[in-house]
Order: sequence, then structure tokens, then C-alpha cells
Amino acid sequence: MPFDNSDLNQHTAKIYWHELQPHFVRGRVLYLAASLDLLEVAQAMLQDNSVYIAGLIEQQKIAPVSEQQALNFYQTNQQLWAVVLAPWVLVQPVADKSPRLQ
Repeated sequence: MPFDNSDLNQHTAKIYWHELQPHFVRGRVLYLAASLDLLEVAQAMLQDNSVYIAGLIEQQKIAPVSEQQALNFYQTNQQLWAVVLAPWVLVQPVADKSPRLQ
């Protein structure tokens, strides 16, 4: 289902790891470094900004959730911010502020 940038906030929510496990098993959960703006990265993906995304991957700021991360998240049922960009789910640690697209 295509959607524009104004819909990103509606596709963003806090979610517990146990609910994300089926997506992890399919290899569809990408972890973003806490220093990144979740919605800025999602917007870049929507706009197919492959140069920007490739740079973040090269800097190891975006990566598939590793087995060790998944185990840690499972043991604590970690709460994460998530935005769905089918087939991907981008996740990031919950911080004090909510991600909001300007």
C-alpha cells in the first residue's frame, strides 16, 4: 500500500519485541542507531534515496537485527519505536521524545 510522507506518523508506534518476532524470523526488521531520526530514515526510504541509505548501512547505523540483539530484546521484551514500510519494519530504541516528521 503506497503512502506519502504525511502518513509516516500514522505508521509509527511503540511496540514490544515479542510482537515483532514474526517479522524478525522473516528477516524484515532493520535496527536503526539511536542517533538517527527514525522518520527521516523512513522518508529517505520512501523517496528511494539509495545513496543516503547506503551510507548509513556502510556506517553500520542501519542493519538487520542480529541474533544477539533479538535474544536480548526477547529476554527483556524490549519496547521499540517502529515504523512499517512494507515489507520492512524499521525499529529504534525508545527515547524520551516521540519521533515526529516535521
